[in-house]
Amino acid sequence: MDDKGNDGKNLGERGMDNKDMGHRGNEGKGMDDKDNEDAGKDGIDMDDVHMQGKGIDDKGMAGSYLNECMEYLEIVKKTFRTEEEAYMFYVGYARKKGFGVRKDDLKCRGPGPKQNAYRRTYKCCKQGCRALKHFNRAERKRTPRGLSRCGCPALFQVELQDSSGLWLVKNFVDKHNHLLVPADLTPYLSAHRRMTNAQKADVIEYAVGGLRTHQIMNVMEKNARGPDKLGFIDRDLYNNVSIQKKRKIEGSDARYLLSYMIAQKKADPEFFFKYTKDNEGYLRNIF
Repeated sequence: MDDKGNDGKNLGERGMDNKDMGHRGNEGKGMDDKDNEDAGKDGIDMDDVHMQGKGIDDKGMAGSYLNECMEYLEIVKKTFRTEEEAYMFYVGYARKKGFGVRKDDLKCRGPGPKQNAYRRTYKCCKQGCRALKHFNRAERKRTPRGLSRCGCPALFQVELQDSSGLWLVKNFVDKHNHLLVPADLTPYLSAHRRMTNAQKADVIEYAVGGLRTHQIMNVMEKNARGPDKLGFIDRDLYNNVSIQKKRKIEGSDARYLLSYMIAQKKADPEFFFKYTKDNEGYLRNIF
């Protein structure tokens, strides 16, 4: 009996504990309600917070879209004195945006030289696609290059206005179907790499001084204060050195040929030959 009485007592104590737990739970609930009421007094609503954040994003997107529209209008209103000036403008724009440019279609009036050109189209370097015939070459000796074109529709077209003599923007498509290159990598695109005449002269001077090609590259990168400010990469330098060597060899062959022809003329008075040179002094034709 005592044990049962003790069990009953224990059960009663457990009941009291549960009751206390209930009171504590109600107290906690009351505190939550109070906090919610205080939050309501302060005007804080989580739904409003989410809506405000969405509004900020919408405003940012709207501002970005507005800036793009303003930039588009400024570009289509531009005029250029020459076709080359229009090309340099689009190249600068492409460098800022992160894509390369290549010259595409050139329309001329009549069969004359390029001075009769009246329309020029520049396109993104990824415009078009590789022809199917290049995929199934049986006589291929070199490993094919990776695909670089993806049919990008971006273009910039200018046309000559006869009345003013200025080049006007006829068509401008600024939509790309590929990712644009980050600003720090844009100088390495082939469309933005050029060796100036001064740099080519420096290369010849360094080579005469005994520097190897890779040493010349290191010196020029240091002088430019970084490879991204140099304007070309090591492949361009090696190609330029190769061209210079080829011209030197061709020049030696040309001098040997002329010496031989002169000697033949001296030996045979009836022997006749004539030759022409280009603007740079290289042998063009001989007959």
